[in-house]
Amino acid sequence: MSEISLSSAMRSNVTSLRGTVSLLDRTQERLGSGKKVNSSLDNATSYFAARSLSNRANDLTALKDSMGQAIQTIKAATNGIDGITKLIETAKGLAASARSATAADRSTLAVQYNTLLTQITTLAADSSYQGKNLIK
Repeated sequence: MSEISLSSAMRSNVTSLRGTVSLLDRTQERLGSGKKVNSSLDNATSYFAARSLSNRANDLTALKDSMGQAIQTIKAATNGIDGITKLIETAKGLAASARSATAADRSTLAVQYNTLLTQITTLAADSSYQGKNLIK
């Protein structure tokens, strides 16, 4: 076989093309990952600073999720308390009506009052979010 001989200008061009291909590969990697620095070899200081910030962002996201769960728990308790307050107001009205009612009407009002007490107990038990109940 015959050998291929390259002149120094051709060797220089091949070396330059290899460098260009290497830079293109690195640019493609950066574009594909969306990161300016992909490894500590690119820029150690920036890489570790970015990694630290990413970890901190993940921690804050987890805390935000936990806070969202706590807010939903409190909303469930607030809704339960609002409902119980309305039922108590209704029970107060029944008790006031019973003062001036006849004996037959009092027994009907007593049944209604006991039904309200049962509803209050049920509402307190149902005011939970993911197994957490702040009322019961």
